[in-house]
Amino acid sequence: MRTPDDPFAEAYGNISHMTPGTRVLNIAASYMPVLRKLPFPRVVEINEARKSISRRATQLVRERQAQTISRKDILNIMIEENRKSRGTLSETEVVDQIMTFLLAGHETTSVAVALRRCSL
Repeated sequence: MRTPDDPFAEAYGNISHMTPGTRVLNIAASYMPVLRKLPFPRVVEINEARKSISRRATQLVRERQAQTISRKDILNIMIEENRKSRGTLSETEVVDQIMTFLLAGHETTSVAVALRRCSL
């Protein structure tokens, strides 16, 4: 079980936390992508969170690739299928996919918990 102060959960929380300023920045950056490269505090915070998530996801992928025990989870299934197809996905692509699955799981869980709290 993970705790709320887990660095992974904290990084995803930092990325998904929206303030009015963040919303404006996101809209403006859609038209001027260079804004995502400027050292605004929020941009720096999001970039650091992304790096943290990427490092941990890479570590997870490498650990699982080194294991010989087969598990029935999404990461192992992806790694096994990639091995069968002779590595059509690079490590970076596998890491990106896992980061997407983790974000989707984080968001789904966050919404479910928030809705549960509202209904109590």
